[in-house]
Amino acid sequence: MNKKVTLDMEVEDLVREFPQLISYLMDRDIICIRCGAPVWGSLRELLESKGMENPEKFVEEMNQFLEKNS
Repeated sequence: MNKKVTLDMEVEDLVREFPQLISYLMDRDIICIRCGAPVWGSLRELLESKGMENPEKFVEEMNQFLEKNS
Protein backbone atom coordinates (compact mmCIF):
# COMPACT_ATOMS: atom_id res chain seq x y z
CA MET A 1 0.00 0.00 0.00
CA ASN A 2 1.54 3.31 -1.06
CA LYS A 3 -0.79 5.88 0.40
CA LYS A 4 -1.42 6.03 4.13
CA VAL A 5 -3.95 7.76 6.31
CA THR A 6 -2.64 10.88 8.04
CA LEU A 7 -4.16 13.16 10.66
CA ASP A 8 -4.05 16.06 8.21
CA MET A 9 -6.26 14.35 5.60
CA GLU A 10 -9.66 15.90 5.01
CA VAL A 11 -12.37 13.48 6.14
CA GLU A 12 -14.14 13.55 2.77
CA ASP A 13 -10.84 12.65 1.02
CA LEU A 14 -10.27 9.85 3.52
CA VAL A 15 -13.69 8.34 2.79
CA ARG A 16 -13.24 8.72 -0.98
CA GLU A 17 -9.72 7.23 -1.05
CA PHE A 18 -10.29 4.50 1.54
CA PRO A 19 -13.97 3.46 1.41
CA GLN A 20 -13.11 0.30 3.35
CA LEU A 21 -12.54 2.54 6.39
CA ILE A 22 -16.16 3.71 6.53
CA SER A 23 -17.35 0.68 8.51
CA TYR A 24 -14.15 0.78 10.61
CA LEU A 25 -14.90 4.38 11.63
CA MET A 26 -18.60 3.72 12.11
CA ASP A 27 -17.93 0.70 14.36
CA ARG A 28 -15.85 2.98 16.60
CA ASP A 29 -18.50 5.76 16.68
CA ILE A 30 -16.23 8.20 14.85
CA ILE A 31 -18.51 8.90 11.89
CA CYS A 32 -21.97 7.90 10.75
CA ILE A 33 -22.33 7.92 6.99
CA ARG A 34 -25.78 6.34 7.09
CA CYS A 35 -27.32 9.13 9.16
CA GLY A 36 -26.27 11.68 6.54
CA ALA A 37 -24.58 14.06 8.97
CA PRO A 38 -21.86 15.93 7.08
CA VAL A 39 -18.31 15.54 8.33
CA TRP A 40 -15.94 18.34 7.38
CA GLY A 41 -12.39 19.18 8.29
CA SER A 42 -9.35 17.07 8.93
CA LEU A 43 -9.20 13.68 10.57
CA ARG A 44 -7.29 15.32 13.43
CA GLU A 45 -10.17 17.77 14.01
CA LEU A 46 -12.73 14.99 13.87
CA LEU A 47 -10.87 12.80 16.36
CA GLU A 48 -10.31 15.74 18.71
CA SER A 49 -14.04 16.55 18.57
CA LYS A 50 -14.72 12.94 19.62
CA GLY A 51 -12.36 13.25 22.59
CA MET A 52 -9.75 10.87 21.16
CA GLU A 53 -6.79 10.90 23.55
CA ASN A 54 -4.21 9.39 21.19
CA PRO A 55 -5.12 10.19 17.57
CA GLU A 56 -1.66 9.15 16.31
CA LYS A 57 -2.16 5.62 17.63
CA PHE A 58 -5.64 5.50 16.07
CA VAL A 59 -4.17 6.47 12.68
CA GLU A 60 -1.54 3.72 13.07
CA GLU A 61 -4.34 1.23 13.71
CA MET A 62 -6.25 2.48 10.66
CA ASN A 63 -3.18 2.00 8.46
CA GLN A 64 -2.66 -1.50 9.86
CA PHE A 65 -6.30 -2.27 9.09
CA LEU A 66 -5.80 -1.04 5.51
CA GLU A 67 -2.68 -3.17 5.07
CA LYS A 68 -4.53 -6.27 6.20
CA ASN A 69 -7.67 -5.53 4.19
CA SER A 70 -6.27 -4.27 0.88
